[in-house]
Amino acid sequence: MSNNIWEFGDGYHKVYTESIDAVNKIVEKCNTRVCATYNKSGNTFGWDIVVADKHLPKVKKILRGHIESTIS
Repeated sequence: MSNNIWEFGDGYHKVYTESIDAVNKIVEKCNTRVCATYNKSGNTFGWDIVVADKHLPKVKKILRGHIESTIS
């Protein structure tokens, strides 16, 4: 699974993840929306979400928790 975070304008970061569970948690906890969905052959495989900088620690915690739960 891939997760990437990068700066996206002043005061925002864009988050890419391939986990729908992580997407749902981030959208719910950070009061934001999905800004892009990636599809191949009709199958969704990734999502971009833009979050305010103040939500970044929460997003990282969600992503870390999801990675740990997929490893166990």
